[in-house]
Amino acid sequence: MSADARSAPPADDAERVPGGPEYGPLLAAAHHLLDTIACLNAPDHLVQAAAAALRDVSASLEAYRTDESESPAGRRPDLPGRGHPLLAPFVEDLAERDRSHGWVTFRRAHLGGAAATHGGMLPLLFDDVLGHLATRRGAQYPVRTAFLHVDYRRLTPVGAPLEAQAWVEHVERRKIHVRGDLRATSGDVLAEAHGLFVTPNLICD
Repeated sequence: MSADARSAPPADDAERVPGGPEYGPLLAAAHHLLDTIACLNAPDHLVQAAAAALRDVSASLEAYRTDESESPAGRRPDLPGRGHPLLAPFVEDLAERDRSHGWVTFRRAHLGGAAATHGGMLPLLFDDVLGHLATRRGAQYPVRTAFLHVDYRRLTPVGAPLEAQAWVEHVERRKIHVRGDLRATSGDVLAEAHGLFVTPNLICD
């Protein structure tokens, strides 16, 4: 196949979802790889071979790098973490102007110890969920995190579906105050958060 043929977009590219239909399976495979690496204790020769194979895969994709406006990462609401490989795997099932609701299941790669999710994953989750909600109320895109406070109430398990929600408390010009929580299916609150999000113009005032 020629270089021109490889780089030419498909005829229906305008209607193609970001990353195309195979981006979801690619993301799932990458997540599975990270989960496997997180609990790996293999012989040196296998680790060496795996590293070489991953370098080959990366090299085969390198020519298709693009900027953030074209990348599917963060632009696929149908996928965990909106298709971003490093965000918490949250899938939103309610996206209202002032409220968000969805589910997240932390994986083996998110383990902090003693079967609990690493504590640093929770601010990442809340920054994404609360901040994404704030964008729906922001005066312009994108909003920026000015403040985020997280209270840890209970250990957050790995491998269990958890309920995450956020709601807008109030808006002052371009300042959006948002709260949220993370709950087990039993209803127990695992963590709570509140944050302030602003537009770039306000930061520069």
